[in-house]
Amino acid sequence: MYQVSVGASDVSRINLLGGIVLGAAALDGCLLGGKYFVMECVGVGWVTWMRERAVRGVVGQDMGWFEGGGASSGSSPEANSAVEPTQGPTSRTPIRLAQIIVRDGDDARNLISVVLAQALVVLAMLSVGLIWALVEGWQLTLAGFAIAPVFVGVMALQTRLVAGCEVRNKRAREEVARGYYQSIINVRAIRSLSLEPHFRSQFLHATDTALTTGVRGAFIEGCTYGVASGLIYLAEALLFWVGAVLVGRGVYSYARMVEVLNLVVFSVSIGGQLMGFTTKIAKAVQATADLSTLLNLPTQTSESSGSLKPPLFAHPASSSSQSTTTSTSSSPSSSTQHSSLTQPSPEKPYALKLSNISFAYPAQPSVPILKDLNLTIYPGECVALVGASGSGKSTLAGVVGRVWDVQGGEVLVGAPAAGVGATSAGVDEKNSGNGQGVNVKDVDVNWLRKHVVHVPQQPALLSASIAENIRFGLSEREMPDEVMWEAARLARVHEFIVGSGAGGGVDEEKGETGLVEGGEKGQGEKREEGEEEEAKGLPNGYETHLGENAGLVSGGQAQRVGIARGIARCLVSSSGGSNPGQQQHQEDEEGGRLLILDECTSALDNETQAAFLESLKSLHTPVSSSSSSSLSSTSQPSQSPKAKPLTTLMITHKLPLMQFCDRIIVLEKGRVVEQGTFVELMALRGQDGEGGTEGGGVFARLASGGEWVG
Repeated sequence: MYQVSVGASDVSRINLLGGIVLGAAALDGCLLGGKYFVMECVGVGWVTWMRERAVRGVVGQDMGWFEGGGASSGSSPEANSAVEPTQGPTSRTPIRLAQIIVRDGDDARNLISVVLAQALVVLAMLSVGLIWALVEGWQLTLAGFAIAPVFVGVMALQTRLVAGCEVRNKRAREEVARGYYQSIINVRAIRSLSLEPHFRSQFLHATDTALTTGVRGAFIEGCTYGVASGLIYLAEALLFWVGAVLVGRGVYSYARMVEVLNLVVFSVSIGGQLMGFTTKIAKAVQATADLSTLLNLPTQTSESSGSLKPPLFAHPASSSSQSTTTSTSSSPSSSTQHSSLTQPSPEKPYALKLSNISFAYPAQPSVPILKDLNLTIYPGECVALVGASGSGKSTLAGVVGRVWDVQGGEVLVGAPAAGVGATSAGVDEKNSGNGQGVNVKDVDVNWLRKHVVHVPQQPALLSASIAENIRFGLSEREMPDEVMWEAARLARVHEFIVGSGAGGGVDEEKGETGLVEGGEKGQGEKREEGEEEEAKGLPNGYETHLGENAGLVSGGQAQRVGIARGIARCLVSSSGGSNPGQQQHQEDEEGGRLLILDECTSALDNETQAAFLESLKSLHTPVSSSSSSSLSSTSQPSQSPKAKPLTTLMITHKLPLMQFCDRIIVLEKGRVVEQGTFVELMALRGQDGEGGTEGGGVFARLASGGEWVG
């Protein structure tokens, strides 16, 4: 360039050097792009693996773990302490777990894609620069090494202070997110109660706290970053002084000193770049630590103990020969009994037996919910479980489905006698050969829950279509449309979906569920004479979206969709087969179903509730005994060929449902105090309770609303 400046015309060397610089710049851009691409792929893959493992670990934990008050049976101390140290009692709430998996996952990704990538670059450049500097002049280079511990100490202190600020900032941000979530999820209640000012005040308080915490953290981060940046210039000045001394003593020439000094200062500057990443390092490390707590959750819990897959809740072979009689009692109350089912007898094999059950929630182990509870339910029965609020009804339903493991006693489920599918299902002679059943802890938990169908009072409906909510995880092969429609009819929600004049077909041209002219009307679709207009149903039929938390339908309609989901699982086989020729084989291998209805009709009107009871009766009534049923065949929905032998446990506070059931079991303070038919229990007024204890007529008092106290 100097020669060109003084008039030389040969610029070939300049062109060559310029081309080399341009090529180096292009190569640097490609390598830099490749670095970001590779590190982002590695970071995303790493975080995806962590998220999958975390989700698998969380959903595999016992319910006691989610309570946060103590480990459930079978949970390890590591599982019980996961997430707890940094977050306290709210650490296992759904919003907190979602934040760890989603938000912390993104922050943890930066540990690989940003922090580690930059650290590798710095390490490579430091290695090259310092080795080169040692070759050119080891004295000045060693002076640079001497101040390295100062840099390391300052960076460690900076990282520690910034990490503490990040922990506080993160907790403050989570409080803001929690307040916002609570305001949105409860927006209906907030508006109905005019609580907008209160929640706005709470939200502003959370944001002010976050702002204050952030400002304090910014002050600390600014001070530490300023000190770290100033330290670089201090190191350069010190190296200049050392270099001048070496030049003055004749050890280095000026040119050599400048060359070595540039290499050492370059290395120090490159190393100092990591100090600018302390905030990201602290954030990524904290997020990784929180996410790692979910990775250490045990894969083996108390639910992993069972492995047997016997046919459960199957009707005994002799049941088909037992005639189903209609009650002939002249009592008005007894005439309302569900009389198409056989009455239990001590000789009959049981479907479910609870023996001396004791249970307390892990969060409150000193407060027993169930105390030495004993009850037996027989195959094909429809049993009502009643009692005052807090008596343990819903807890008992959770115990049966092994949502909770009992602390004392045994929960036994009926298994067939030897030779009735027992061997092929893996049930040993000791547990099932005598027809006495097996302990639920010995049964594969997924197999058990396929046979125990729980319909809660508040249906957990997805933000998805009605069809997806009824299938709820099952494919169309496992639950064909015909089964779904049949379940909706039995739940008395089919007319609401497709209209009262529809037969439940699918318009093949449109490819969606719609109205089909001339369709047969099911039970409950009859209209009074003179009514001209029929309900048109939903515009998109079964493909109608329910909205977030089923907000686009009423409470009663949502309950009926939940009931349809439960009935559908009583109609399909656990193996998902749909070939009618395999039905008998599948029934022998799988047994029946235990349907638990937990206040699932609380939002239904009386007419819809009565129609649903007729549907439930049709599920219990065997096809061969339809002629002996108290109802005419024209007033019942058709029996599905896929229906499995059904036993029902109905938790309710409604008298019509109690009168419908074969037997009523009364709970009080976690114990069975009475059982019998509606008429028998109403006749116990003033009598002693079970075992000669005082306070008989518990059911009679509850049935009369507490007005009569014996």
